[in-house]
Amino acid sequence: MLGLNLLTLLTLGCNDHYLYSKEIVYVLGDTAQPEIHDTASSRTYTLSEAGIVFEPPPQNDETIAADTALEEVEDTSIVEEIEEVEEICDGIDNNGDGNIDEEGCECIQVNNFDNSYLFCNNTPLSWDDAEAYCNTYGYNLVTITTDIEDEWLEESTSVYSVGYAWTGLRKDSLDDQWKWTSGLQVLYTDWRHNEPSSDGRCMELRVNPSDTSCWNDIMCHLERYFICSTGY
Repeated sequence: MLGLNLLTLLTLGCNDHYLYSKEIVYVLGDTAQPEIHDTASSRTYTLSEAGIVFEPPPQNDETIAADTALEEVEDTSIVEEIEEVEEICDGIDNNGDGNIDEEGCECIQVNNFDNSYLFCNNTPLSWDDAEAYCNTYGYNLVTITTDIEDEWLEESTSVYSVGYAWTGLRKDSLDDQWKWTSGLQVLYTDWRHNEPSSDGRCMELRVNPSDTSCWNDIMCHLERYFICSTGY
């Protein structure tokens, strides 16, 4: 049987008749209706049969205020945590939404192939300056690893008005091998016909409607728009 407070049972006489005072009964820890057992008659009464009003225990005003204050603090902490996480241009998914740098970059930012790309068409730069700019935000000049990515980049170069654009492919001065600045191996290429032609040591992505192959080697000091990428 559940514990009861303020329950008064008054025995009036014979025949096992009992009068129960109609006081409020507080039941702690359970909302089930308790029963009253008369050991003399072996009879069991419900509170309603006994004419007693059953209500759950009230909360102390101070307890209610403390609980409310705690909930408000917890809610505020959650809001503050969400507000503090802002996406910035750094090559990292700061807000955890599965996208990298969808906000905060000066260049046009696009997420694709699980990578983040920056199409920089504001100021043309030399190859070295373009690579340095990408590095500032945690990127490299773009690495191209598949024909699907290559085709998409060629289309995007036109869409975002980048024109002839620097990529991260450059001929190493020590061994004369073409290498990506991201450090990935060169496993895919798409040179134009008769390229590379030793015109330069840096590769530009050249959009040419009459030619499906758009990789061209050119001198690195020339200024071009450029594409950065990260996520490899």
